[in-house]
Amino acid sequence: MNVYGPDGQPINAQAVLSNFKRISIVSIIIFLIIAAGFTFFILMPPLDPSFGFTLWIGIFLIIGLVWRFSKSMKLKIAVLALLLLPIAGQIYASPIFQAEGYRNLIGEVQEKDYSENVADVAVTQLPVVDQALAEKLGDKVLGTDLGLGSQFTIGEYYLIDYAGELAWVAPLEPIDFFKWFQNMEGAPGYIIVSATDPNDVQLVQTVANEPVKIKYSKGAFLLNNLQRHVYLGGFMQYGLTDYSFEIDDEGRPYWVVSEYQKDVAYFGGDNVSRVLIVDAQTGEINAYAPEDAPEWANRIYPREMMYKQINDWGLYKNGFINTLFGRREMLQVTEGGSYMFIDGQNYFYTGLTSAGRDESTVGFMLVNTRTKEATFYKVSGATEITAMRSAEGLVQDLGYRATFPILVNVQGKATYFMTLKDNEGLVKRYAYVSVENYNNVGVGTSISEAQKDYVRQLSQDNQITAPTEGLTTTTAVVERIETVIVDGESLTYVKVADNKTLFIISPQTSAYAPLTKVGDTVELKYLPSESTEIIVNEFTNTSW
Repeated sequence: MNVYGPDGQPINAQAVLSNFKRISIVSIIIFLIIAAGFTFFILMPPLDPSFGFTLWIGIFLIIGLVWRFSKSMKLKIAVLALLLLPIAGQIYASPIFQAEGYRNLIGEVQEKDYSENVADVAVTQLPVVDQALAEKLGDKVLGTDLGLGSQFTIGEYYLIDYAGELAWVAPLEPIDFFKWFQNMEGAPGYIIVSATDPNDVQLVQTVANEPVKIKYSKGAFLLNNLQRHVYLGGFMQYGLTDYSFEIDDEGRPYWVVSEYQKDVAYFGGDNVSRVLIVDAQTGEINAYAPEDAPEWANRIYPREMMYKQINDWGLYKNGFINTLFGRREMLQVTEGGSYMFIDGQNYFYTGLTSAGRDESTVGFMLVNTRTKEATFYKVSGATEITAMRSAEGLVQDLGYRATFPILVNVQGKATYFMTLKDNEGLVKRYAYVSVENYNNVGVGTSISEAQKDYVRQLSQDNQITAPTEGLTTTTAVVERIETVIVDGESLTYVKVADNKTLFIISPQTSAYAPLTKVGDTVELKYLPSESTEIIVNEFTNTSW
């Protein structure tokens, strides 16, 4: 039977079918190109089969080819069993069968005494600016420049150790696509906020007399987008995480990115394999083994990854079954965590509590974010949340809210330090809370005042020697003296001969200390401490 077209001419069915096949092939090719573009430009999945994406693609491709070209129904049905491979692999790599592997991801954990191994933190080095306050202070500085404020916003803040000082840093980023298109040479600078002094806020736009142009960032678009730039720059195989903004010792901006692989039974257990250092201005990428990373890089091991590995270390001590029945010696991380800087090293810190008992801790874990060296300190007491509530209770009439605390050592006692902020997010009080007894709380309008109040509370509770009884006396000649304003309080700093310690004298201790001159002989009484900065309990100028 012939088929005729509208013009009455017969239609060549063979030619139509051939054209249809060509159109189908072209359509498939176009679809595959679009799918590949979407995959590599938008989704950016790791290509190693252990992450699942390419494994599933390969399995579906094999199944499709078999069903398309094979005439054997038995083979078609059998090949469907490949779908079980990644599922079985994920189950086998789960803690059900690999509990020991997950527990050991954190590496060897040392157990030490907190009071003997963690030095007192100097008053001037305590971070009183948290991320929320840093954001508020940074916005205020950016808002003073109408030209910048209308085109750029401030990206995420990161806490780093810069030139021996704690600081929050954040890059400028374009507000939207159009502002990015108008400024494709890069955002003109970054914000740095001192974590110890809320008055020290800077917009850095030049480094070594050269303008700062942050071309690659999370807020940039297309090929200038940081994640896409790294992925397409040759790092497609494994997972990428924790894109952290940092600056080197000269102030040049970089991104520190953690590359991770699966270390447990091929399909499970994320662990850092390399660290990528990305020049935020030129886009140059250098890959390092974690131990070979530049000294200024603080965040090599991501916080979320450490948090999970610490939790696995506590949960799976006696295997997976124990987490369901018996629950012997099971530990779990407390809510939240923070960073600590000790002797120039950055640590991730979190508390550990017995599983099911989240109101008290059994100890703390500190993990060095550069070396992954993990240390467990066995200290029973209150959790961070409980300590926050305790501090808030003393100022409940004022409605102040506590920030998440950091762990410090005060007179050999594990102690939570936190700030208390008003509804506007401004710091109004400082608080120390004992880990062992959260009823021992010291609150003050300055750090030194809060610390004195806290030490007094400890002495009354017989946890430390009373300040009037266990004081060390130093009599020496003043080499240098200076009075500065710290957190709204006038403090006098004294350096005496043949002593590397910096002595701090508050107005409450002596109103006459600022009148002392270089060359005067002074008598200082204080509680012994390994810190290089010590608060003086009694001060006498014997030259008068």
